[in-house]
Amino acid sequence: MEQASLAFGFFGLSLFCLVYPPLVCGSLAIMFALLSRGGTNTMTPRARTGLLLGSFALGIVLLMLVYTLVFAETYYGGLDNMMREFYNGLGIDYDMLL
Repeated sequence: MEQASLAFGFFGLSLFCLVYPPLVCGSLAIMFALLSRGGTNTMTPRARTGLLLGSFALGIVLLMLVYTLVFAETYYGGLDNMMREFYNGLGIDYDMLL
């Protein structure tokens, strides 16, 4: 479990620029780190490292999502207007996509 926690934490942190893999890998890293304790109250250093890497991966992705929503609301008046402006810049009619 501790090895899986470390691996998922590493993958989650290294793929932080994508949205879904860090969410899945970070959550699994935290879960495996907590499960690696067994019946004891202490974690091995490898499990603690996996827990930290998974937490950082989740934190970075959540901060990026919040920043995107705040940016869209501040500069475009909402996510829908931001997407409309993006597609109009590409020459695609946004209303045709829906």
